[in-house]
Amino acid sequence: MSGNGEAERGPIVLAHARAFRIGALDIDPRLRRVAHDDGRENILEPRVMQVLVALGRNAGDIVTRDDLMTTCWGGLVVGEDSLNRVMSRLRRLGDGLAFGVFTVETITKVGYRLIIAGGGDAAPSPGGVLMAPGERPRLALPGKPSIAVLPFKNLSGETGRDYLADAITGDLVTALARWRWFFVIARHSSFTYRDRDLDPRRIGEELGVRYILTGSLAAAGSRVRVNAQLIDAADGGALWADKFDHELVDVFTLQDEITEQVVGVIEPAMLEGEAARSGRKSLADFSAMDCFYRGMARLNQITALADQEALQLFREAVKLDPDLALGHIGIARILYGQAIFGAAEEPTANLTTALSEARIAIGLDAREAQGHFAAAAALLYLGDHAAALEAARTAISLNSSFAYAHYRLGQVLVFSGLPAQAIAPLERCLRLSPYDPQSGPILETLALAHYQARAYQLAAERAESAKRVSGAGGAVLAAALARLGRLDEAEKALAGVSRRGPSPQRPLAAPYANATDLEHLREGVRMAGMATRV
Repeated sequence: MSGNGEAERGPIVLAHARAFRIGALDIDPRLRRVAHDDGRENILEPRVMQVLVALGRNAGDIVTRDDLMTTCWGGLVVGEDSLNRVMSRLRRLGDGLAFGVFTVETITKVGYRLIIAGGGDAAPSPGGVLMAPGERPRLALPGKPSIAVLPFKNLSGETGRDYLADAITGDLVTALARWRWFFVIARHSSFTYRDRDLDPRRIGEELGVRYILTGSLAAAGSRVRVNAQLIDAADGGALWADKFDHELVDVFTLQDEITEQVVGVIEPAMLEGEAARSGRKSLADFSAMDCFYRGMARLNQITALADQEALQLFREAVKLDPDLALGHIGIARILYGQAIFGAAEEPTANLTTALSEARIAIGLDAREAQGHFAAAAALLYLGDHAAALEAARTAISLNSSFAYAHYRLGQVLVFSGLPAQAIAPLERCLRLSPYDPQSGPILETLALAHYQARAYQLAAERAESAKRVSGAGGAVLAAALARLGRLDEAEKALAGVSRRGPSPQRPLAAPYANATDLEHLREGVRMAGMATRV
């Protein structure tokens, strides 16, 4: 099979279609099987295989929607949802078993094109492209962003430290792989670049990745310094770099701490990079993932207008790809955020819809931690504390590097009457994402946890931090200061607090499981001089 500039319009009968090969893949339409050279294989749904055959017949060329209707649906007119679902499943194949072999490109309002790594054609099986000895093919970028973690270098001069550098590299690969919206190159592929000083752009081409994480380790006595750098493989530019100093007391604890700190900043840095990349595109050319990236950028601006724009982008993502779990998660986050922060006309309706969207996302990808994180918020404010607690813990179990999952667990514990237990996950959230755009509300919740645990001095300190960052935490600060007997300061702290709720940021009634906890906060605010409802 090879592209000929014109789609073959005859109906595709899988029982009569011949086998063909794309790169490392053997495709047998009769058995609906796609087999990789490494032994892995997938069985495709009939319609998905028909579309793969149609695109494979014309690899590199555009196949129009009308052509697909003729060759794969027998001329039937089907809705956009049917076609989108098939293309979504085909992209999953391209992002999974066929990662680095081919991608499917959408040509807006026209059709689709199968892009094969290296620009080759689909060939009759057996086949494949012969490479010169030692030469590696240039792999096509997958539909999602991807990253390779190169082996960290041991600069300490002690060969005995090589194991530690390797262990940190391996831990980073494992931790990053828990993020479902991007791909991480397997450890054995990354380690082939050990002791090879190559241009990051070349490595990116050979591995088919957009990002490369490099680093080094230097040990001196009981101290260890780890340097890490995130590189854009397209131009070799550094997107982020930092160093981490630790005491070498317990090796396993050291590995965990470094992995946690590095991964905590890599994910938002990549998300920011993807948002900037999509921002250079025309809106008409946005894919579902582009809409997700831009929506997340708007969500993190934390304004009513930005939330509305984010909601439109997330809805467009779902329209383009109904099976994109991240799109449904984005919708859920905006809807429950509007309910919590006072922008919804019917907060309960928003929360109910948010929970429904989160559950759709979980149904599409149960291992995506963000779906359970979103469900936990809606469940909490709908008053189901037990289910919210379970959802938050599930999110952490799926991705322990997900900062917001720890925030959600702390929030649920506070309102479930377990404030002392909430402090550790909230502090871990801030450690994982120290410069988070939503650090104000996170600090406010930490202050509330200390307040409800009767640690008023710590509550006042954390509430002061929240107020400096975003203006949040005024009511908690006033209540804590009042409990400490600092009534003049408490009265001043109330000056900027809205009288419609506990704080300007949280007008929705706090979802306490125990009325005594809410009364404890109310009483503190009354002591500060505010007699109206809080």
